[in-house]
Amino acid sequence: MDYKDILKKAGFPTDIVVIDFETYWDQEYSLSKQEWPTVRYVTSDKFEAMGLGVRECEETTFYAPEHITEVLRVFQDSYGENLERCVIVIQNAFFDALILHEHYNIRPKYILDTKQIASFLEARKSHALRDMAEEYGLKPKGDIKWSKGLHWDDMTEDQRNELGAYCNNDVNITTQLFQKMLPLVTNPELELPLMNHTTQLFLQKNFKFDFMLAMELKGKMEKQVDKIAKELGYTRAVISGNKTFFVLMQEALPFGEQVPMKMSTPSKKTGKSKMIPRLLKTMRG
Repeated sequence: MDYKDILKKAGFPTDIVVIDFETYWDQEYSLSKQEWPTVRYVTSDKFEAMGLGVRECEETTFYAPEHITEVLRVFQDSYGENLERCVIVIQNAFFDALILHEHYNIRPKYILDTKQIASFLEARKSHALRDMAEEYGLKPKGDIKWSKGLHWDDMTEDQRNELGAYCNNDVNITTQLFQKMLPLVTNPELELPLMNHTTQLFLQKNFKFDFMLAMELKGKMEKQVDKIAKELGYTRAVISGNKTFFVLMQEALPFGEQVPMKMSTPSKKTGKSKMIPRLLKTMRG
């Protein structure tokens, strides 16, 4: 079976579109930096899409930034508003699919990530495009370290062409990896929807924090604490103070019993530890 047979078996469309975005990066603003995780990087004000490589119908094309929106609209005309009539294939979908979603308001219905497929086949190996290209005997992945700190408008025509060739090569490697690896996936009816679901969960904004409601609840809780403290003859300040709360705990214990204590973790300021109440049963000390 080839990759189309596997897609059909999983109930996916058999047309594939392989994409790869090229983006601005510099010394500090880089996915290699711990302070720039994928979501923060893609949603940053510094984000700049500097091109899109696409392989469709056996042709690979690089589109300059000013043409990205236009070409995506063409694909929407062909495959549906959210490209639901094709499978979007990406190496590291958490990055490129997030760009599609955040900057172009497109959330493909079917996304398959060659990185996830490779992880399914052999979790212990490197799933970097460069390493997988070497493993499968494909054309080597290129290098664009020279582009660090360069915006699209800063580049010469030769540099833009070099960036486009680099991107297209990545797209072709991803396509070949997909075609080689997908037929190796066992139980595709289960595994492919699961891979797609994993990416969809990453794109989906599941958590929304209602700050106004939180402040309202905080106010109600503080009023309730004040009410209970007053009924007991105390104030919230007394109950929340470290020393005064310790005295209250000691007074609540039967005569002769002591509040269990433990050493605190060292203070960041002084580096010293001190004795504090051991409030949890599972605490050691």
